[in-house]
Amino acid sequence: MNTESLAVESQASINIKHKTSNLTRFESFQKIYIYFWVFSLVGHYLEVIWKNIILGRKFQPIIEMLTMIAQPYGLGAIAAILLIYPLIKKFKLHIALVYLICVFVSGLIEYASAALVVLFRGDNPYWSYSNIPTNINGYTCLQSSAVFGLLALVFLYAVYPSCENVFTKLGQRKINLIFWVLFIGYIAFLSINKF
Repeated sequence: MNTESLAVESQASINIKHKTSNLTRFESFQKIYIYFWVFSLVGHYLEVIWKNIILGRKFQPIIEMLTMIAQPYGLGAIAAILLIYPLIKKFKLHIALVYLICVFVSGLIEYASAALVVLFRGDNPYWSYSNIPTNINGYTCLQSSAVFGLLALVFLYAVYPSCENVFTKLGQRKINLIFWVLFIGYIAFLSINKF
């Protein structure tokens, strides 16, 4: 084999690796997007159940909550997957430390989500912790962060591994279909309901 054919084969190998890594990144993005939407909806409807059954308040699902800016539940799932889960695997963290990290990250996400809602809308009609002593600007509070931290633990140690098994069984073709249905549905939703 001459030097020129080796260079061509080497370049072809680099191109294949590059295409594969891009495809893998897009597949990862698809899964993260699906997690975001599934757990945004699950979180929102768990809150509806919590407020209606446990607290006895009349609370209806909020269609505007489907917009990306007001989704601390989905963002929490993504943060757990991308930030906390790798820390658990890499450093073999004790569950108590994982819980503290989950509480901190949950509070940070809820605060940032509320701040963004206020930035874009001028107020936050969705939630306020102003009447709770441990609140920070009414955007989050220690009690909610503690509960969300507990839910994040359940997600990290039970739900997420099960979901990964489901994704493996589904295969990439079905994941593609789910992704595109959610993505196109979201674009359609935004065009109909101007935030």
